[in-house]
Amino acid sequence: MPEVPSRLAYGMRWVHPLTARWTGQIPISTLVWRDTLALSTFANFLMSFLGLMLLAKGQTVAAVVIHLALMPINIFLWLCINRLTGVPAWIRFGATIWLMFVTFI
Repeated sequence: MPEVPSRLAYGMRWVHPLTARWTGQIPISTLVWRDTLALSTFANFLMSFLGLMLLAKGQTVAAVVIHLALMPINIFLWLCINRLTGVPAWIRFGATIWLMFVTFI
């Protein structure tokens, strides 16, 4: 008989991708190239563009909130890269430069 997942396990499905990155279950190449440089950079450009549109309409507070909305995930990805052992120094340095870049674009 198949095991029926509990309500808690069903409701916490979104946690697995985060814990997989935090514990190093995702390969570093996937974490750096796909998650950080491709997906997160695209999302940051999109949010910055939306923030600029709001700023042009005179909604300064909303523009700043939209622009900074992805900072928690940016910091999370940076921490995931920097906490793994065996990551070359140039990747750690690149991740730090990337974090500064997406913060100030």
